[in-house]
Amino acid sequence: MIKLWMSEGFAKITGEANPPAELNNAFAIQMAKNESESCHVTLNSDTDLSGITLRQVTPDGNGLTVETLEEYLICTETGHYPDPIVPLTGGFDVKAGVNKSILIRFVSTEDTVAGEHTYVFELINADGTVISDVTVNVKVWNFVLPMELGCATAGDIRYPHIIRHEKLDPNDKETIEAYYKNYYDLMIKYKFSPHGLPYDILDPRADEYMSNPQVTGFRVDYKVDDETLVKYYEKLKTNPVWLNKSYIYVYDEPNDVNALNILKERCERFKVLCPEIPVLVAFFRNVPYDENRDQIDFMNEYVNVFCAKSAAWKPGWLRDDLKRGYFGDRMDALKPDGNKVWWYVCWEPGYPYCNMYVNEIGLQHRELFWQQYHYNSDGFLYWALNHWGEIENTWVDMANVKSLSPHVYGDGSVMYPGYNVGIKGGVASIRMECIRDGVEDFDMLKLAEKYLGREFIEEQIAKVTPTLTEHTLNNAEFAEARKIIGDALEAAINK
Repeated sequence: MIKLWMSEGFAKITGEANPPAELNNAFAIQMAKNESESCHVTLNSDTDLSGITLRQVTPDGNGLTVETLEEYLICTETGHYPDPIVPLTGGFDVKAGVNKSILIRFVSTEDTVAGEHTYVFELINADGTVISDVTVNVKVWNFVLPMELGCATAGDIRYPHIIRHEKLDPNDKETIEAYYKNYYDLMIKYKFSPHGLPYDILDPRADEYMSNPQVTGFRVDYKVDDETLVKYYEKLKTNPVWLNKSYIYVYDEPNDVNALNILKERCERFKVLCPEIPVLVAFFRNVPYDENRDQIDFMNEYVNVFCAKSAAWKPGWLRDDLKRGYFGDRMDALKPDGNKVWWYVCWEPGYPYCNMYVNEIGLQHRELFWQQYHYNSDGFLYWALNHWGEIENTWVDMANVKSLSPHVYGDGSVMYPGYNVGIKGGVASIRMECIRDGVEDFDMLKLAEKYLGREFIEEQIAKVTPTLTEHTLNNAEFAEARKIIGDALEAAINK
């Protein structure tokens, strides 16, 4: 017997999950123009199946692109969670008693026809018989999300981990650079901007990336010699867009006076050599610097992009020895001077905060960006995108920060090496799918605020996540709030 059902693309159907009491072979999604949205088709069989294919019956049209991807399960101590997603180019297998999901993704452009579109697919057994047909009803709202992303993103792709897990020759610089470019381009497809460009800033090939509206930022290497740093600065100054996107990640998580003094020393150099390149600092503490200044006061003299751990916006979470007041208010007060405020998560904060763990409910990844919008954070930083230094095989073990906690899965890693599945580059994940959706939601919320007002948007956000530690785990409730916003925005724009 084969059971089949469909669900939201941001859902995670574990290998062990019980099929729903009410099965369904039809699903509805809503999306703007210039957006991606997806859904799952999940099968559960009491016998092994092999060579199952998914055939699109409805022809392409209306400006929508359809992509299908096979989901792979990752073992965690709380179950087998889907995470890697590989383009489906042939048949797939279903193991008896284990859920198997396929992701169907729809991609729109600004030229996609607005309105209702119906797509039919068939799941076909190896002997050619049709197991079931499935229907996806796609509503394309009549408004366009901007090409220039409103939510900044940043994270590190690590060369050594690519070399090791892709089994590359450490001396083959050309191949390594080609692999890095593939990893970088994959992240940009998912609307996430890695720290390091595929090419040096002085290389003309970097210009296209720096000008790309989907690239929200890039890191300037401050460890180069003074002459090279000045050359970087002189080139970036020729294009205001490039200069605005650039940043120097001067210090990661300073947590004492000595670290702040090192930060100061480095910034004094930048004031002389490249004074207009923004300086970014990620931090999770607010230590007193002296009797009159705390860490935030001190950094305000040198830093342009304040990137705090998300939990800092929870009243009372961050230290406040000098009684300066609520952290969120302090961050808001920095913005009129031209500063930017980002936030980040890492191996913490854990539940009930939203994070990016493999074995976390997928909706929480997406809700993180609704929270970000609510708390007026301009960007999201994730410390690494392929941190595989503590594991041998990412496809088997994603407890990849064992030195911090053996119970955290996927911290600092949202990609997989393609070597295991014959891909010369990175493999995306369900979490990347959720991140991209979250970035797009952020842009829709900003656009909706322009036409509907902040109060209306906050009312809908409150239905989904009223505080950092309160958020719905019900996919339908989230989808309904998003639909209310999209429908209202469409009506307001087209009245």
